[in-house]
Amino acid sequence: MQRDVVRHALDLIRDATVPGTVTELDYRWAPDDAWKDGVMRGDSRQERIDTPQYQCAEDASLADPECPTCVWLAPGVGEGA
Repeated sequence: MQRDVVRHALDLIRDATVPGTVTELDYRWAPDDAWKDGVMRGDSRQERIDTPQYQCAEDASLADPECPTCVWLAPGVGEGA
């Protein structure tokens, strides 16, 4: 099945004439949609906050507040937190 899906994808790359072309294949992940019950229960992630979270204090101390690409760091982060 995986080879067939890849073959169809490559054929679509070759044959599609307009952007956004979609081709439906006759494959299913499971005989029914019961698998969706376990994965579509809403967002169970923790609340997002403005300051980065680190696995340990050492990681926080290594964060460089002067790093030009780390614009997401809040003031004071990485200063021995």
